[in-house]
Amino acid sequence: MTARPSQPISNPDCIFCQIVDGTAPARQEHLIDDDGRLLSGGNLIAFHNRLDWARVMLLIIPRDHITQAEYWTTDLLPEAAQLATALGDKQCPEGYRLISNFGRVAHQSQEHAHLHLISGADTDLPATFDGKAKTLFEKPPVRITPTAVPGVPLAVRITAAGAATQSQLWRGEHFLECGQRAIEYASEHTPEGFRLVSNFHSPATGHIGGGDAALLMLGGGQLDLYA
Repeated sequence: MTARPSQPISNPDCIFCQIVDGTAPARQEHLIDDDGRLLSGGNLIAFHNRLDWARVMLLIIPRDHITQAEYWTTDLLPEAAQLATALGDKQCPEGYRLISNFGRVAHQSQEHAHLHLISGADTDLPATFDGKAKTLFEKPPVRITPTAVPGVPLAVRITAAGAATQSQLWRGEHFLECGQRAIEYASEHTPEGFRLVSNFHSPATGHIGGGDAALLMLGGGQLDLYA
């Protein structure tokens, strides 16, 4: 496991750092669990995006000014995954997406690490997957296989042993390893930029736990906007 920075890191020119320290306004989202514990706060904060492209658009960011790659390879990732899925389940009965963009080709506009929570599943992404797809990379418990997404040159599915659904994947003990393998794979196969995204389908669609487990990596060239 990659260690987080031992000292707080802040960039005075970063709008997200300004939100963290309270010098820039943002409508924060606080989540209380059934036992009365505050789930947001601590190492992360969640706040509403100023964009209004979807009914719900939240950002889950670390308090430290770190990169997307650091976010996805340190012990902050499981904490962010727990917070993001709890907020998504609570606020988005119609389903939602969790997205991180890497590089300009994927429309990353802020250097400060962030995870998008956007209401509504993306119907351009596959809802089910071929369990017999050829393995491109395997380092137990993580497996990477190809999939097809319209208009995307490179699309692969990343999952972990024992995770059949999205909820099991994102809340499971191996999600950090999925993030680490994703960054390694992307650095070799799509270094110019890529997107990590998971669809969580509404329970009303009949998909259990948000649907089949799949952290999708989309890359290989310019991508469409993420919402």
